[in-house]
Amino acid sequence: LVLNPDRRSITPKSCFAEITESVREMRADAHVAITNDSDSPPYLRPWNAVIRSFALGNGSDSTGRALLTFAIPVRPLKADTLSDGRLSWRVHFRSVAYRGTDGQSRTLDTTRTFVTDGVPRNAKLMALLEFPLGAGRWQLGVKAWQESDSSGAYALRRDLVVDSGPGLTLTDIVTGIVGGLHWPAGAEFPVNTLGAWPERSEVELWFQVRGLPEGTPYRTRFEILPADPDRKERVSIAADEISQGPITTVQRTLGLERLRPGNYRLVVTVEAGGETARREQEILVVKR
Repeated sequence: LVLNPDRRSITPKSCFAEITESVREMRADAHVAITNDSDSPPYLRPWNAVIRSFALGNGSDSTGRALLTFAIPVRPLKADTLSDGRLSWRVHFRSVAYRGTDGQSRTLDTTRTFVTDGVPRNAKLMALLEFPLGAGRWQLGVKAWQESDSSGAYALRRDLVVDSGPGLTLTDIVTGIVGGLHWPAGAEFPVNTLGAWPERSEVELWFQVRGLPEGTPYRTRFEILPADPDRKERVSIAADEISQGPITTVQRTLGLERLRPGNYRLVVTVEAGGETARREQEILVVKR
């Protein structure tokens, strides 16, 4: 799997507002690149890695954070052989977040060591990181490398939103799969670091509904819609539920048996007392 590069469409000259927004984004990108090294150019020898990010928590209670997930193929990596014959890989990670509203930036640097007895075919190193963030819309640049800056992996997300304040809010939808990498989110949740699901399998969901008093009824709608508008297959399920308190943690399973291989949008909408909160996530269904 390869992350798609960011693409901007050409804007007509008459669309002044769109041009202004594009210029603002480019200036923000330049600022981040100059001050924080988070908008690095492509690697000369890029890893075929998957890097995903999810906005969690809420800025009002200082629980806001990004969950970062990595799936890195071992084939291009350098491994050390330990005295007992096992293989060891050291991988460096840098995450830089930039908030355009006030120019605030945050950086997280860490190194992980992976050790194993053997290397199965097509093996991948998988990791999770959590990065504390305040409320707002963040641009998040993430890169992974070993010793050389010419080889590694990089991803940029422009719209990681941590909500704040009272009222109904929804975290990002963390997507998982049976047998995925365990994330201790209250209970073990199997995160799908690859972001792909075999056809006729199931997608596991984890998210939080926030801001509703205990006992408040709310309605949740789950939709999986094809990225290609000409395709008709889709999943749509609605459920009436009751809030467990200011923070309601939800885990659900959706079957994919009706979907052909392809790209889809997973949309979760929560409605309560005239308020609406919505989050989207991309999923990829692949042939078995």
